[in-house]
Amino acid sequence: MYKTVTKLILVLFCLSPLAAAEKFTYHIDISNHHPVVKEAVILTMEFNQTRAGKVIRFSFTLPKDKRYDTEFLEANENKDFKNRTHVIMKYAIFPKKAIKLNIPLKVTLQEASREELKKFVTGSADELMYLQTINKVYKLPAIELQVKPLPHETKIVGDYYLTFAIDHNQTTADKQINIAYTLSGRGYRPDIQSLLSPIDGVTAFLAKEQFHDKLFHKVIFHYALISDQNFTIPQIKIPAYSPKSNKRYLLSIEPVRILVHPAIIQQSKTRNLFFRFKWNNLKQYIDYFLVFLAGFLSYYIIQFMVKQQIKNLSAEQQFLRKIKNARTDKEILQILIASKKPCLEEEIKLVEKQIYEKTKIPLAKIKNQIRRKFLHKLNFFDIKSRFFIL
Repeated sequence: MYKTVTKLILVLFCLSPLAAAEKFTYHIDISNHHPVVKEAVILTMEFNQTRAGKVIRFSFTLPKDKRYDTEFLEANENKDFKNRTHVIMKYAIFPKKAIKLNIPLKVTLQEASREELKKFVTGSADELMYLQTINKVYKLPAIELQVKPLPHETKIVGDYYLTFAIDHNQTTADKQINIAYTLSGRGYRPDIQSLLSPIDGVTAFLAKEQFHDKLFHKVIFHYALISDQNFTIPQIKIPAYSPKSNKRYLLSIEPVRILVHPAIIQQSKTRNLFFRFKWNNLKQYIDYFLVFLAGFLSYYIIQFMVKQQIKNLSAEQQFLRKIKNARTDKEILQILIASKKPCLEEEIKLVEKQIYEKTKIPLAKIKNQIRRKFLHKLNFFDIKSRFFIL
């Protein structure tokens, strides 16, 4: 008994320096170790700095792999009264195959002294212009997931809703029927190209609107349907599965009957008038197609022009654009420091005073003061400068 107690004391004595040397603690939480394919598995990582006196940053990302998709959800960081860092990060993991997954985890600890940080923030151009940190990688316990297969023919995974709206269910042969289906909900991003299959005797045009925000997704299918005879828009059926309730369900829209009345034609049906009527119908179909095509092309052209304009901005214009888009004092401070411009030392001190001494200086005032130092370098008759910078 005496020898056992002695050995235990020696072990604890040997381990105590190791425990004292630990610079952080962590906690890993997994929402589900037995998900189905494409189910959102929520990974929560919590890191706590244990030793004061150093400035510590935790750098963590999930490794990329073809067997699963990942989505960053959020990260919250704060300091305690001893200026120790506390971080909580959340990710979504979507397994793509019914297999056993083993995902390795690691975190990089970036450590710097407060003196180095102060030198980095207040240093002049001829001094150290980047923050010296000691980086060390720590391995964490791997995540093990036993992925189960989805029910047969499942097309959507998550909690989704399907609705539709139609302008009317009667028309004439020279007018179109507009119908929109809205698929929205939370879960795995739906990958559906079209809801309607081809309908005999009907010409269909499709335009899609999409909105994606982390786990929330919304897709609107806009259809324009043209026909010279009565037709039925078929029933929509989408087999879905809800991991939250562990149930299969069906998203469905009942069929819609469309009545098509003949177009009004003058009684004198000479051969020339007959061919003119046919040409007018064809011209309308072409017009409908061109309207849809113009909408798509204009969107991509505008996006391309905006990207080109931003890409062609000068270094000063790029810098002022970043200042314009900054939303907090900390963002502005990072941009000023990264710019390595000696002329901005006054503004750096002003922002530091705002952050650390809690002075109340309007953010717009700080931005204007920075902008004034570069106005003489910019051509204000240049539309690009005025639109993207001011």
